Amino acid sequence: MTNHKNNTNTSNEELLVPVLSVGVQCEGGSGVEQCNVLLSGDLRKHKEYTEKVQIFTFDDFTLQPHDDHNKNGDDNTNKNDSLSLVDFMNKAKNDIEYPDMDISDPAVENLHKQFLPIVQQIMSSENGVYASILRQQQNLYNREGFQIRPYAKPTYRYASGHYAPYLHSDAWIPTADNNDESDHHPSKEEEKKDGDNSSPSSQYVALVNIWFVLNEEPPDNTLVFFETPSKNTCQSHMLHIRKEFVENRTIVYDKTMSWGKFYLFVSGEVNTSERVLLHGAMDVASHKNDCQNEDDKNIRRSVEIRYTIHLT
Repeated sequence: MTNHKNNTNTSNEELLVPVLSVGVQCEGGSGVEQCNVLLSGDLRKHKEYTEKVQIFTFDDFTLQPHDDHNKNGDDNTNKNDSLSLVDFMNKAKNDIEYPDMDISDPAVENLHKQFLPIVQQIMSSENGVYASILRQQQNLYNREGFQIRPYAKPTYRYASGHYAPYLHSDAWIPTADNNDESDHHPSKEEEKKDGDNSSPSSQYVALVNIWFVLNEEPPDNTLVFFETPSKNTCQSHMLHIRKEFVENRTIVYDKTMSWGKFYLFVSGEVNTSERVLLHGAMDVASHKNDCQNEDDKNIRRSVEIRYTIHLT
């Protein structure tokens, strides 16, 4: 059974971390206010989070061979050869960071296709992200499997104005008439995903994100997580936490997050979930940069790739 006592100060590490502030939305979503929290930088030690967020490295996976590995169309490509995710991502990094890069560039859009079987592999494993919850939902709705579908387009964030500086969940999915023809979207700013979404027999139950930074060192702004009972949240244009239920509690992140690692985490859940994982951007002084000059800060450059999960 999952232990949810993650909001108490149970480690010396958490007691030693200075009190920092994180953004929470005001009631009704009218603005953002700050509240003090404790911070744990060792996400892997918080086993109570592994059901909904896990950390991986590019070294952990090998891509399945197909034509998209060779974006230049070289006919000499051996399609029986697998490609390491490390090699693929090192090549993709230049395309993502190029100053005039268009997010619709095929090399960037290809991230969706390359990571989809990786998400499938993780979620299909015994202790994978959301795996136990999916099995419960399959039993509840008498379904035998699930399908993962790309959502919207990969997003590249490279400045503080592009971060969501408050704890939130992107989607609080209604269960009534919940099928592929639903008009529900994670947020009003996102465009509808491409592809056929018309199968009436499948049921939309979750939204998951692949998230990674392109920084070689941990950035000064990073992604933090907080799991809480859903009764402690409010719904505006997205789901967010009430201030009194996070203030002076412990939120978690990976203090070593840098290029070569990625998160897979649940960013949207059905509205009958008893607990919900919230995420948000937070300023955390980098561990290797003591410079006080604002211009010298290690500004976060990150990419998120989204998928919807459907019971079939």
